[in-house]
Amino acid sequence: MKNWGAYCFYVLFVLTIAILFYWLVFGIETSEDTFSEEEVFEQDASEQGLLEKTMPEKGIIKKNSSQEKILDGSGLEEKIQKVDICARTPQIRDAILANLPIAKCDQVTLKHLETITSLYLRVKIITKLKAGDFDNLTNLKTLDLGFNRLDSLPSGIFDDTRQLTALNLLSNDLVSLPDNVFDNLNNLQSLTFRYNNLVSLPEGIFDRLTNLEHLDLSSTELASLPEGVFDNLVNLESMNVAYNNLNYLPSGVFDNTPKLQKIDLSSNNLSSLPEGVFDNLVNLESMNV
Repeated sequence: MKNWGAYCFYVLFVLTIAILFYWLVFGIETSEDTFSEEEVFEQDASEQGLLEKTMPEKGIIKKNSSQEKILDGSGLEEKIQKVDICARTPQIRDAILANLPIAKCDQVTLKHLETITSLYLRVKIITKLKAGDFDNLTNLKTLDLGFNRLDSLPSGIFDDTRQLTALNLLSNDLVSLPDNVFDNLNNLQSLTFRYNNLVSLPEGIFDRLTNLEHLDLSSTELASLPEGVFDNLVNLESMNVAYNNLNYLPSGVFDNTPKLQKIDLSSNNLSSLPEGVFDNLVNLESMNV
């Protein structure tokens, strides 16, 4: 009887061990197989673009060869385009960086440049400007280049500065101007050339400056004025052409400047004036001839 009881205990013990062994071996394998299938699904889904259907989180960054794109909470892409300003005229480059929260010229972005509204570049010993020095400065309103050594301006130098309202070129060595240099400056209100060596002006040089209010051409060695040079300056309020070498004024030179209030023609070589040259200046308050 004792042997029979021992035998039953032994069989029960063996069965228990067998069941535990089976569960441990085959249970783990089943779990591993399930995990592998999930991995395969995720890989396949990723390859087929299925996982990309979820909404991107704010701050995720994708990069390509020329731009960085930041995805906002709605999934819209906001382009951040870098603009390398390292090759610009050193004084211009440094003035731009002084207006930005970064120190490296190759880390400037389009958004950085759009924040700049003024550049003061007086007495920077600038002798030449490059055509792209002011590119992408689309919100620039004030540009002061006074007291430098510029003898010319590159064509297209102001093409991107359409919001410019004040341009100061006081006390340079300018001897000529490109024909269309101001064509994009429709918002310009103040333009100063005092103390330059222009001698003459291109025809139509001011034609697009329909919002100009103040024009200073004094002490620029001007010997003559082109016909119709002021015809489109319909909002001009003050004009200074003193201390030049003008010996005559074109007929009707002020016919289209009805808002002119102050005009200075003193210290020229004018021996006579065209008949009725000031007849249309109904708002004139001060005149010095």
